[in-house]
Amino acid sequence: MHSTELPNFTLTQKLANWAVTCHTPHAHINLLLQILREENLDVPKCSKTLLNTPRSCPVVTVSPGIYSHLGVEKGIIFMLSHNNVRSETLPEILEISLNVDGLPISSSSNASFWPIMALLNSKSACLKDPFIIGVYQGNGKPDNVTEYLDSCVKEMQHLYDNGLEYDNKQFRVKVLNLICDAPAKAFVLCVKGHNASHGCNKCYVEGGFGSKTMSFPDLNCALRNDHEYRTKLDDDYHKGTSPLEKLSYFDMIKNVPLDYMHLVLLGVGRKYISFLIKGKLGTRLLPFQQDRLNTKLLKTKSNIPDDFARKPREIYSIDRWKATEVKK
Repeated sequence: MHSTELPNFTLTQKLANWAVTCHTPHAHINLLLQILREENLDVPKCSKTLLNTPRSCPVVTVSPGIYSHLGVEKGIIFMLSHNNVRSETLPEILEISLNVDGLPISSSSNASFWPIMALLNSKSACLKDPFIIGVYQGNGKPDNVTEYLDSCVKEMQHLYDNGLEYDNKQFRVKVLNLICDAPAKAFVLCVKGHNASHGCNKCYVEGGFGSKTMSFPDLNCALRNDHEYRTKLDDDYHKGTSPLEKLSYFDMIKNVPLDYMHLVLLGVGRKYISFLIKGKLGTRLLPFQQDRLNTKLLKTKSNIPDDFARKPREIYSIDRWKATEVKK
C-alpha cells in the first residue's frame, strides 16, 4: 500500500505501515527514525515503539512445549485495517480458512513450530495473505490437540456468537473450512491416519495391504456425514474427540476438503512418473526412452519464463520434485 493511499494517516502510522508492508529490518527502521528526529520531526525513537511491539508475549504450557495465542480477532482487524478495507465492502459474516501444520526449526533436534494460521475468504486481491492465530513450539507436535486448539476454538465460537467490531460495524466470524495435509488433518480431527485401513475421511471404504502397499479398491462405499462423525459411528476410524466439534455450525466432513497437492501432485502424479523411471520391467520406459524424455524436458528449461516458480529438472531426481514441478 502506497502512502498516497493513506490520506488520513499520521506520519507515524504511515511509517509503521511501510515497515510492515516492506518487511523492513528493525535496524533500518531505527536508522531512518534517527534521521527524521534529527530533522525535528515528531516520530518515535525506536522501531519497537513505532510498531507497538508488546513488551512480553504470554505463553501457556501445552505438553511437551509452549503455546502463544496471538488472537483471531486481532489478526482479522489487523488484516482489514492494514489493507485499508472499508466496512461497507464486507459481508455480514466473515469466513476464514484454518490451517494447521508443523515445521522443523532445527536439523539437529526434534524442535518444531506448529502455527495455527487463517486466511480471510475475500474476493479482494489485498486479502490473499494469511495471518497467524497462534504458535506452538516444542520437541515434537503437541501431545493433546484439545489443549493446543483450545484458545483458538473458544475465540472462534465467541466471534460467531457475539461478532467483532470493525469500522463502527459489527461482523460475525465463522470457520469456512480446515485446510491441512493428511497427517495434520488426522491429528486435528482425532482420527486414524490416511494409511490406516479405515483412514478415508470421506467414505467408509476399508483398505487392505497388497504388494506392501495399502490400497482402497472399493469405489462404491457409503459416504461419511457430520452426524455419524459426531456420534462416532465408526469405532475403527476415531481416536478421540476433535476440539472442532465444539463449533456447532462446522461440518466435520464437508468443511474438511481433501488435499489436492499431496494427493494428486505429490501422490498420484509423482508416483506415476516414478513408475516410468524406476518401475518393473515392462512398466518403466527403456533407457533410451528415458534419455529422450529427459533431454526434451531440459531443452524447455531455457524457454520457461520467470513467471513459473520452478524450472524443469531432470526426471531422475523425481523424488525431490516439488508439487509445482509435477503440475507443469
